[in-house]
Parts: sequence; C-alpha cells; structure tokens
Amino acid sequence: MNIENLIPEIHNSFSVVEKEKGNVLLIITLDKSHNAYLYCDEQVLHILELIDGSNSLLMIQEKLKAIHDIDLSVEALNDIIFKKLAKLTSDEVYRKSKNSYLLLKITLIKSKYVEFISKYLSFIFKNKNFVIFSFIFNIIFCVGFLYSGVHNFKLDSQKIYILPLTMAVTLLLHEFGHAISCRSYGAKHGDIGFGFYLLTPVLYADVTDVWKLSRKERVIVDIAGMYMESLLVLALIFLYIITGNPLFYYCSSVIVFNTLVNINPFLRFDGYWILSDITNTYNLRAKANEQLFKFISLKDVKLTANKAFLVVYGLLSNLFLLWFLYYVSKYMFVDLFKFPLNLYYYIKNWFWQTENHITFWQISLPLAFYFIVFSQVKSLSRYIKLKTKKA
Repeated sequence: MNIENLIPEIHNSFSVVEKEKGNVLLIITLDKSHNAYLYCDEQVLHILELIDGSNSLLMIQEKLKAIHDIDLSVEALNDIIFKKLAKLTSDEVYRKSKNSYLLLKITLIKSKYVEFISKYLSFIFKNKNFVIFSFIFNIIFCVGFLYSGVHNFKLDSQKIYILPLTMAVTLLLHEFGHAISCRSYGAKHGDIGFGFYLLTPVLYADVTDVWKLSRKERVIVDIAGMYMESLLVLALIFLYIITGNPLFYYCSSVIVFNTLVNINPFLRFDGYWILSDITNTYNLRAKANEQLFKFISLKDVKLTANKAFLVVYGLLSNLFLLWFLYYVSKYMFVDLFKFPLNLYYYIKNWFWQTENHITFWQISLPLAFYFIVFSQVKSLSRYIKLKTKKA
C-alpha cells in the first residue's frame, strides 16, 4: 500500500496546554464526559497544523521540511499521525481508556458526593510549600516515634480485629486526599471506587484531569493521600500519648507501614508517580527499562543527565524486584506454597477471635511476591506480543 497519498483528518476536537521542557499536553474530547490526555512535543503541533483534510502524508512531509526544517520520513509521519494520534485522526469512537492495571472497578462514592466534601477541605492544600515540607516532617516524626517503641509492641488476637477497620478508613481518607488536592488546583475529580490492582484489592480516586496541572501541583496530588494519612497518624499518636492505649499505637503502625509501602518508587504506587512527576518523565518504568537495555547492549552509551537517571532507575528498580523475589523465595519458601491455606486460617482466626499463629508477614510478603511475578509476566507477554507484531 502506498502510504504517501494517505490524507489524514482530525475527527475529535482538542485543546493544548503548554508544559515544562518543551512538552505540550493535548486534551482530546472523546465525548461529552470523557477526555483523553496525550503528552507530545512541539513537533507534533506542527504536524497537526498541516492536517487539514487535503494535505497527503507526502505533502505534510514536504511542508514540515520547508516551513519548520523538520525532516521526517513518510513512515515516521504515518506512525505519529495514525498510531500516536489515533484518538484524533481515527473516526473510531473512543471511550475512556481502560486502565490495564485496575480491574473489576466498582464505584463506591459518586463524584458529586466527593465534591461536597472536597470543596470544604480544599484549603488544606492551598499552600504548596507548606504541604511538601510538613509531609516530610510528618513522615520522619511518625516513623521515628513508632520505631522508638516498637520493641514494646506486640500484636495479639485482641488487637487483630482492628486491622481491616484501620485499613478501610485509611484507604478512604487516602483517596479523598487525592480528590481534594486535585480540586484545590482547579482540576476535576471523578468517583471514588473499588477495584483490583493486578492481584490486590484497592480503592481508587479518578483524578485523570490532574495531567493538565503544573508539575509541582501534580507532585502534591501524588503525595496528598499519604499526607492525609500522616495527619491521621499524628492524631493517633497524640491520643496514644494522652491515654496510653496501645490500640492507638497499633493503628498508627499499620498506617505508617502502608505509607512506607506506598512511597517506594520501584513499585507502581504513589512513590513511583512522585518520582515520575518530579523528573517530568512520563511512562517512567518503560522508558527506564528501554534506556537500560540500550545501554547494556551498547546501542546508546553516550549518556546525558536524563539518560543516566533512566539507566540508574531502571537498574535499581530491577535489582529491587530481584532482591525481593530472592528474599521471599529463600526465607519464606514454605509460606509461598501454603499461602492460600495461611490466608484462610488468618481470616478465620481473625473472624472467630481465636489465637492467630499466622503472622501478618506470612500473608503480606507472599501476596506481594505473587503480585510482582504476575505484573512482570504480564509486562513480558505484552513486550513479546509487540515485538511479534513488528516482526
């Protein structure tokens, strides 16, 4: 097929938001209630200016060279226009893009009810610098305080019942934090719901509109959930100091543990998005692995500061995953095989308030192990499928 004579057309309206480092954000209107967000560079804007329903790919190629001194092959233009910009140039009706990580989504709180709460609490995030510095202080203080008394703390069957209640309240507060901060900076938020992130049940807040915010505002939206958690922990620690009730200490410990997991930049949780937005690197993991592969295979050894960061992050994230899989395989080999049975007895003993000989780590670490294995296998199968198509 001769692609030179193809004449592209734009089928959906879009707007442009200027971003940092020469990047622009295209906000594509799919229908009355759904938008798509696409980051690109100014080169793509020049291409869009030439898509008028009469210019062929060959004509666009020639005009790009003459007007903007941009030299692209017709094949490269075809990929940009009909693949990268498919939601603009295809007459197919696109709906809200499916989240490949979040499955079986169920709406718990409609956006109008989330908005009712967020409009009264949006003041919490108005001072951006205060939020950032107080978040760092809160985390350091909470971890230090709880660690100082951890040797006196023991989780027994009388305290185990509070675990699901604490996590439910914490996760809900966490998602409200994302929604509230999103509203604070003028972006829309959607519903709060429940779904499965690969193998793990999670709550989520729809804050897709956050992409149109500045980098600093996106970082604050990223940390907002953990920030709300840290405020709750401070309140619980205060209650523990006043009353001496170890239940408050236990609840604080559970929340802080959840926060430390969330802040890990090597897993696709809040810490990952924080690092992605701080460095202004979209698709961080994919780009890091791609750059690491090019470096190791000697295809690209001249490293700029950005490329060096991607190589280091790609290396560290893969080493972290390998270390974790090795650690769990070596020291929890039996628990990996007994995981379904352990989970059954753990829940049963908790429900009937009987003595629990199965520890929290015997459940959480094997679950994380299978979570990582599943996600890596899924990524590998997607990569193989993509390579097979190209071949």
